[in-house]
Amino acid sequence: MNTKILVVEDEAIVAEDIAKTLSDLGYVVTSVVKSGNRAIEKAKTDQPDLVLMDVILKGKLDGVQAANIIRKKFKIPVIYLTAHADVTTLERAKATEPFGYLLKPFGDRELQSTIEMALHKSQMEHRIEHLNSVLRALRNIDQLIVREKSMKKLLQEACESLVESLSYNTAYTMLVDSSGNLIEFIQSGMDNPPLTKQDVVEWGHLPPCTQEALKNPGVVVIKDVSLCED
Repeated sequence: MNTKILVVEDEAIVAEDIAKTLSDLGYVVTSVVKSGNRAIEKAKTDQPDLVLMDVILKGKLDGVQAANIIRKKFKIPVIYLTAHADVTTLERAKATEPFGYLLKPFGDRELQSTIEMALHKSQMEHRIEHLNSVLRALRNIDQLIVREKSMKKLLQEACESLVESLSYNTAYTMLVDSSGNLIEFIQSGMDNPPLTKQDVVEWGHLPPCTQEALKNPGVVVIKDVSLCED
């Protein structure tokens, strides 16, 4: 999937040149805007992978202010583009935790390498954030195991903990015997989940994705969602 980039630049000729360069490099330019307010709007609607943000923008919000809002609200990485490298500007920019800083004029290779480094840094950040969420969920479940005596209630609370800690829409917990027969089925999250205990009972077997997971010890990630039938 091609990387989607939002360009925020108030000089039309410069913006057009940057957009063309990005397209030539294989990136998808979702929008080109010239104000901080429009940048925030497009960050929300376009959901780009990255924002190239000019520091000096006309209007109520400059690039640094807009980048700070985008970073906090949507957690989208921002690279600053500017011809102004004074100490005050740099300090304001650094406070927003940017993923890169390019001084105009810049070359194609410099632009591409900065973008790729920013994307890599963002991916690592998301992985660390997810790992921390997983660790919190495991800690919560460990605490449940110690204090909860009812198996069904333990499974229910563990399932709810996964939804809360990992921000899943829905989570399922299935207790099966050594032959793979369903003993208990718990779901948490959506009011109308896509899978219910009745579905499993009517099928007469566990979903293929669950059967696949049972073949392996430990954690299994199923990327082919078709294995989970409906």
